[in-house]
Amino acid sequence: MGKGLIIFDFDGTLGDTRRNIVTTMQMTIAELHLPNRSEEECAATIGLPLAGCFRTLFPDIEDELISRCAKTYRRFFNENLKTIHPEAFPGVVETLAILHQKGFVLTIASSRSRNSLMELTRNMGIANYISYILGADDVKEAKPKPEPVLKTLADMYFDAGETLVVGDMAVDIQMGANAGTKTCGVTWGNGTREELEEAGATFIIDRMEDLIEIANMTLFQQRNGATQCKIEHFADYIVQLVRLSEEHTIAFKEEMQEAFQHGFMAYYKDDNQWQVLPDKDFYQSLEAEGAEAYEAIGEDGQRLGGAIITANGNMGEPMEQREQSDACISSAESRQRKTVGQLAFLYVKVGVQSKGIGQTIWKKIEAIHPEIEVWETCTPYFDRRNIHFYINRCGFHAVEFFNEHHPDPNMPEQFDQEDGLFKFEKRCNSHNCAQV
Repeated sequence: MGKGLIIFDFDGTLGDTRRNIVTTMQMTIAELHLPNRSEEECAATIGLPLAGCFRTLFPDIEDELISRCAKTYRRFFNENLKTIHPEAFPGVVETLAILHQKGFVLTIASSRSRNSLMELTRNMGIANYISYILGADDVKEAKPKPEPVLKTLADMYFDAGETLVVGDMAVDIQMGANAGTKTCGVTWGNGTREELEEAGATFIIDRMEDLIEIANMTLFQQRNGATQCKIEHFADYIVQLVRLSEEHTIAFKEEMQEAFQHGFMAYYKDDNQWQVLPDKDFYQSLEAEGAEAYEAIGEDGQRLGGAIITANGNMGEPMEQREQSDACISSAESRQRKTVGQLAFLYVKVGVQSKGIGQTIWKKIEAIHPEIEVWETCTPYFDRRNIHFYINRCGFHAVEFFNEHHPDPNMPEQFDQEDGLFKFEKRCNSHNCAQV
């Protein structure tokens, strides 16, 4: 399980981009014949979206000119990257590596575009430590509004109490505080200690390495104390898992497709018509030998999500029948019978995500099938939210990577595996699988 979530600002916190930003800002101002602004004035806007930067520098600027400023800025910034190479601040790479190794989930929430962040993190050698990147183009309301943090919490299945926001500017601290998280200001960036203190930072550090102790002291203890309570709360939220009835199948399928499509569109911002879960894949899983489909029903009787699994042997029988048939099997036969279950699909209905429902669905499936020794599932390599969910929330481990050079023999021949697919396993015992 992940020990806790750390959300980093990028510019001035992880990456030393001040020279790039100020130079680009001043080049943009000159290109568009705007009044000159000093280095200090330009640097003071770092952390704001581009529109906010130019509105701060030029309060009376017109909207049409702001659009030209942003377009010009991006062109100059990309050109300047060829000669001015941003670098990670001292201690950043090493500290991120240690935090990642210790099990903390590391993400970025920045006013920079996501594509720019992906390129810069790769160039700085920190991309492998970052599980999730959220840019200005991913939210409607930027810092100091809480939306970047709240969206990260929702996508990564964490609570605010399990999270630390780290940044160099007052807007970073305010963003975290507005979302209810702990905050940590850093003094090596573009803000001052006084500004960070005034914004209400929970912690302030002068060295990146000091973040390790803070994370261990706050997030790990909080997560150990909070996890069980949260699981119990949402176990009450879902009244029961019931077997999918024939009359509910169409609505169940459409809700699952909507949930999968929603996740894809939210991450890729893609408006194409490619269907993430085609009908044929849904029905192939539903009609597979040993398949069981479950609806997750809330206290109000409404469906909140569901799952399709397969279990071998006689595991498709109701619990009462299963207990009776198991009683007829000798202890020697029981020891020899190896049971493997497959999780084909699990979804949470759009509109009720990030409430612990997915994790509760999975724990109830484990409780329904305590005899399963190994659970298996797969997810695409790019779906970091699912990877986080299965590993850090459900206790799975990645055991194989399928791709065009090593295809999954169980997948349809027409399935394009060029991008890659992770196979996960969870080996169950009395300690790591749910018992209710």
